[in-house]
Amino acid sequence: MSIHAQITEEAQQRLAKQKRVSTISSFLIAIMTIILIALVLGFFLLPNLGKDDVQIVTYKSNMVDENEPVAEKVKTNVQRKPTAPSSSPVKTIVATTTSPTSIPTVDAVETVEALEFGDGDDFGTGWGDGTDFGSGGGASFFNQKVSASRIVYVIDYSRSMTRLGRNELMREELTKSIKGISPGTQYQLIFFAGPWWVAGDKLKLVNDFANTIEGQNGKTYDWKGGKGNGRSDMGKFVPDWLPMSESNISKSVKDIKDTPLALGTKWSDPLEMAMRMKPTPQLIFFMTDGIGGSVGDVEDIAKEAKKKGIIINTISLIEPAAAEAMFNLASKTGGVATLVDERGKSKEIKK
Repeated sequence: MSIHAQITEEAQQRLAKQKRVSTISSFLIAIMTIILIALVLGFFLLPNLGKDDVQIVTYKSNMVDENEPVAEKVKTNVQRKPTAPSSSPVKTIVATTTSPTSIPTVDAVETVEALEFGDGDDFGTGWGDGTDFGSGGGASFFNQKVSASRIVYVIDYSRSMTRLGRNELMREELTKSIKGISPGTQYQLIFFAGPWWVAGDKLKLVNDFANTIEGQNGKTYDWKGGKGNGRSDMGKFVPDWLPMSESNISKSVKDIKDTPLALGTKWSDPLEMAMRMKPTPQLIFFMTDGIGGSVGDVEDIAKEAKKKGIIINTISLIEPAAAEAMFNLASKTGGVATLVDERGKSKEIKK
């Protein structure tokens, strides 16, 4: 015999409700458990999924030996203009600008062979804008623009420069050139008349002759002889290079202004002094207003300069008689020769 309990309708409803609540609770707990597991797995696994293998690649270029010498180049390109036909042995290119001084122009330049040393008793004056010759950024002197890192100025300081304003013109153009030297350039100034000396040396003049020269090295050098025919016991003195700096430029400008003129004109010795400098100059600006060397002297200087790879640019300051010798000196060394005429125009001297 079995006993059966009778469940009322109300009790059945309560059981059904509890079943629904239990089912929903179980479902929610299951979902939350899955989410929690996913978060835990993501925390540990996701950082590793974003990592890439890193490959290190190296390249080896062609190595350059830093001690390998590099040849330095000097650029003195000439901008030439066509000239009109002329019967003169020395043809010129005339610039289109003129100086404020109005003096009749030189229509023809006659060359005179310089057979011996002179004393620089010449003539002429004036200066204009002229025409630029060459290119580069090393320096510019009398409109000759060059690119070089070692430049020597060999400048005529003879008494004949006092005539017709040449002295003022020379000092003005030389000062402007020194102030315009490009950074990184080494330079030096060598002055000459009968004797020759380095800018900054002190001249002791007797009747306009430089009897003695007090060097900046503390030594005194005697000048033996007169005008362009004497000799100095300066011997084989070798000047030092001056790096381009504010202090050196300031001192050079003062030397240009304060150095007096002396009697005589002699080319070879100051040029030889410039060519003895170490390291060798790349370019020499040589300016004179007179004849100061023979044909043989010019040939010897040109050969020595070419042998050492030195370019000589020449400026004949209003002196047609020196034009041929100055042209030969420049052309044989790969340089440029110019003439400043009475109207103040810059001309390129051409054979």
